[in-house]
Amino acid sequence: PTLVLAARGRSTKPPDWMTLAFFVIAMASTLVGGWTLLMFWKYSLVIIWILFAGMAWLSILLGVPFTLQYGREVVPPEYWEHPFFLRTSRILCLVWAAIFTANLIFVSMFVGPIPPRGFAIFLPTLTVVGGFIFTARYSAAASRRLAPAPPEASL
Repeated sequence: PTLVLAARGRSTKPPDWMTLAFFVIAMASTLVGGWTLLMFWKYSLVIIWILFAGMAWLSILLGVPFTLQYGREVVPPEYWEHPFFLRTSRILCLVWAAIFTANLIFVSMFVGPIPPRGFAIFLPTLTVVGGFIFTARYSAAASRRLAPAPPEASL
């Protein structure tokens, strides 16, 4: 079951829920304050990448890659059960799971009393931009492969 946002007419996806979870954790740590707020500030980048990596890997383990929802927004329903569509979705989900995990490892290296947050933000941003570029190109190539061939012109 997918929650539909009436205002936008789009479904809420697992990354949306992870973003909400992050802000709930942020709000709770702010309300509690003290040590909790300091720990949130120190580990906030780790928390966000744990949430996203966990979501991606769990969706793969459950056999429902989170990328399926995105694909179903742009691919006609008659292709949704096609093995090639499902395989493409799994590959894209694996790529994103790897990106989220790499970002988690990277930001974890910069946790300390005064982390150099610029580095811990710059590289994950690059990997995510790379992920968007890969997704766009791979999806376009997959769409061309799955699309029916145009009828041959007869002379």
